[in-house]
Amino acid sequence: MKRFLIYAYCLIFSVSLYSQGLPNTAFPSLRLIPSARLASLSDGFATSYEPRIDLAISNASLNSPTLHNVAMINYTDYFSAYSCVNAAYARQFPKIGMFLASLQYLNFGSVENYDEFSNYFGPSNRFYDVILNVGWGRALVDSVFSIGANFKYIFSRGDNFWLSGIAVDVSATYTGFPLLISDHATMSLAFRNIGTVLKRDLISDYDKLPFQIDLALYERAKHAPFAYSLIVSNLQKWNLSGVDLNKKTVAATGDTITPNKVSAFFDNAMRHLIPGVEIFPFRNFAFRLSYNYQRRQELKTDARPGAVGISWGVGLKIYKFQIDYARSAWHLAGAPNYISVSANLNDF
Repeated sequence: MKRFLIYAYCLIFSVSLYSQGLPNTAFPSLRLIPSARLASLSDGFATSYEPRIDLAISNASLNSPTLHNVAMINYTDYFSAYSCVNAAYARQFPKIGMFLASLQYLNFGSVENYDEFSNYFGPSNRFYDVILNVGWGRALVDSVFSIGANFKYIFSRGDNFWLSGIAVDVSATYTGFPLLISDHATMSLAFRNIGTVLKRDLISDYDKLPFQIDLALYERAKHAPFAYSLIVSNLQKWNLSGVDLNKKTVAATGDTITPNKVSAFFDNAMRHLIPGVEIFPFRNFAFRLSYNYQRRQELKTDARPGAVGISWGVGLKIYKFQIDYARSAWHLAGAPNYISVSANLNDF
């Protein structure tokens, strides 16, 4: 255990020196949300005290023996012809730990081909991304503390280019401690997308992967049918607004405008926080709602912001299947729809 902590400490702090912010990174598909429940919480990383394969895909420290022989498939209908399919399967190996394998296939649909002289060469369907993920998790210290890691191989294909890369996630979860509304809160910390581009046959300035540090908290009320979640995302970078507080601008009237540091502080703080709630009105039914302030500030239109930044979803247990649906408002042009189906194959 001591040796593991030393290795983890060296790995985390050496990689964080090379971390990069949100825009302009290779393999942006690493930021896609792999399941409906995660989509309803507005982020690709979350935690929970109950075993869920849809959360363990991105949080390997949630790989629990109760997920043995559990499978899941998720379909996401993005804008226009864009779509994404995720499939996952978990299995336990004695004395080694839990392993979870998942495959993500992102199809960009038909793309019209033109050259630099606007000559048309017809449509092409050879644009896609594939992510192969193998995760490992193991509980320590009487099962209240668990660790995990994901290894990812990424392949991106275009009509006349391709590139590949590898990435690693490391995560840890602590559960069973009292907090606000119960004595069984759960907290997870993850360092995601630590990796590099391996090979490419196109010219690009983007060599860094979308590395980020996320913290997730989940607590279900002891005597009430609801739970709350709080995700603190992108801890590796404070300023997510892109506003330089040391830069003054000149208005059309000739007045000098100095950025307000107090409002900028609260704006940046809110961009890191993603609150969410789950309500359980019935035994096998759940309603979920979350708010992503960062997404709303980046994608809303001033004339008609609408519901941009709000995500919601439902979960329903039917027979031996867990079915989850979510819808995330990204823009007035449309909202992705997520549907996930999971089941324990031992029940059949």
